[in-house]
Amino acid sequence: QPSLEIGTHFSGTLGYGVAVVGQAHANAIYNSNIGLGFAQPGFTDPTIPNQTGGVYLGPGTSNTTLGGTGILACRINTNIGPGLVIDSSTGNNVVSNEIEDNTTYGLFGTGTCTGTNVTNNTITGNSPNIDISGATGITVTP
Repeated sequence: QPSLEIGTHFSGTLGYGVAVVGQAHANAIYNSNIGLGFAQPGFTDPTIPNQTGGVYLGPGTSNTTLGGTGILACRINTNIGPGLVIDSSTGNNVVSNEIEDNTTYGLFGTGTCTGTNVTNNTITGNSPNIDISGATGITVTP
């Protein structure tokens, strides 16, 4: 089932903040805080990490859009584990997100991920920032 998630906080879960699994396809996740809570204007968003990671795109899933330009971008910050895992998921677009300060990878790719584009994201403060050495089909463009 395609779905659209916009302007949401995915924080404090025992698993991933967002997990796209099974045969899910044509999903869109926009303007969301993943690993951060909501603060009143003028205050810093509180850290409320997800315990496994930020976003997981699992085997068999396809055509997920994560983020976009301007207000459509997501903030994937301070999760325990990776910010974004792409695991044998194809045809995805990851655009203009902030993926920062997660305890392991900012972006971790594995398996066949044909047609997956990671474009214009800020991926910093993770350890390491990007590891797609075990994946094929992911193109990362700063």
